[in-house]
Amino acid sequence: ADALRQSRSWPLGSAWQTPERSYWTFQANPKQWSLIDHLPTMPVGSEESWVVSRYRDQMQPGDGVALWEAGDHAGFYALAVIAGSPFERSKPDFRPGDDENDWGVPLRVTRHVTPALLKADVRATPGLSGLDVLGRPWGGTNQKMTEDHWGIVTGAGPRERSPVCRAVQAPMVANGWGRIVN
Repeated sequence: ADALRQSRSWPLGSAWQTPERSYWTFQANPKQWSLIDHLPTMPVGSEESWVVSRYRDQMQPGDGVALWEAGDHAGFYALAVIAGSPFERSKPDFRPGDDENDWGVPLRVTRHVTPALLKADVRATPGLSGLDVLGRPWGGTNQKMTEDHWGIVTGAGPRERSPVCRAVQAPMVANGWGRIVN
């Protein structure tokens, strides 16, 4: 199996791809577009086009994305994977500014985080205090996340790393999520 993996060029997003996987927080501003309001129309497996305001040259299919709602009910509400390359598109009506176009990227929803990992819980979880979305909530729609952050948020890391994630880890593994993010 190792010889086969090394002898072929695998597409991005494949389990055997060679480029490193990146991880992202995509932040929804409820004053423009509410993730909480739209989550019922985003079932697991569905694809959504999300705004890419920066880092588009670093995003690739297969990257992990944690979807964060800003504002009064701030927290992680869903997990996704980048399902294609960033593309230029007509700017959605909810986006401010005079430009006619902006950039988007397709995401495939892989998991609803229930209960949501709210900001207070995220802030209290060891290893997550360095998340950009906590220290710089004005930092834009797309923010980098480390592999350690991703492991803690998804519950894929060692159990002792996150007391908050222990409550959601068992359902994630039971639904196959742990096998997807590892």
